[in-house]
Amino acid sequence: MSTWSLPELSSRQQARLIDDWCEFFESGPTGIWDLAFDMRMPKRLFDALSAQTQLRSLGISWGVYDNLGALEGMTELIDLHLESATSVTDLAPLAALTKLEDLELGGTWRLDDYSIIGTLVGLRQLRIGGGHSNIRQHTRSLEFLTSLRALRRLDLMLIPDELDYSPLLELVWVEEMWVSAIEKIRKTMTPSMVDLEWALPGLQRAREDRKAGRTYEWYRGERIGDYRRDEDDQIYLYRYDLADTE
Repeated sequence: MSTWSLPELSSRQQARLIDDWCEFFESGPTGIWDLAFDMRMPKRLFDALSAQTQLRSLGISWGVYDNLGALEGMTELIDLHLESATSVTDLAPLAALTKLEDLELGGTWRLDDYSIIGTLVGLRQLRIGGGHSNIRQHTRSLEFLTSLRALRRLDLMLIPDELDYSPLLELVWVEEMWVSAIEKIRKTMTPSMVDLEWALPGLQRAREDRKAGRTYEWYRGERIGDYRRDEDDQIYLYRYDLADTE
């Protein structure tokens, strides 16, 4: 994966560097398939990415972009991680990304309609919520989740109107599920968290793993490893694929 970040330059030098990057990306598709930005993403740089239609994976830590239109032509995208998209107000451009298997949307607190995600039926891994913003994210309904039959892992920090979590009861095919709710919400949500855990194998498994101190690494809806401690009590990732070749 190609990771881009701003070096320690003056503001003028950084602005020139951004100009160069914009010119590079606007020139047309490149040989880059996996791209990540560990920096504040200016809107003009985000818009310049629209020509990178060959991308398979895109990750952006945070930025000031408010329109996802630049993503519409990236129909080869499999992974999309927008960790702090605090200015975004419309997810409609995501409808074109029919190959998506892994989607993360963080800090999208200006949104209240996530229904477009329900059209991305190839999703295997979905995380909504969190990001760099501490403002809680709300949605009109969680009904959009019920059409995601390929989903294997769900990490949900999204509060539905009327605290109606009942659509989650249908998600019996999800292998691992995390639902975050503060104590105040737990007292009035319907159904209760206890009822959800009783009905959903994915929540049961996540709860059991948490109690046992087990943590897994996932990739596109598949467990690819778990975190263990070595002889020096240091945590490391035990990769299943690498273990098979030993």
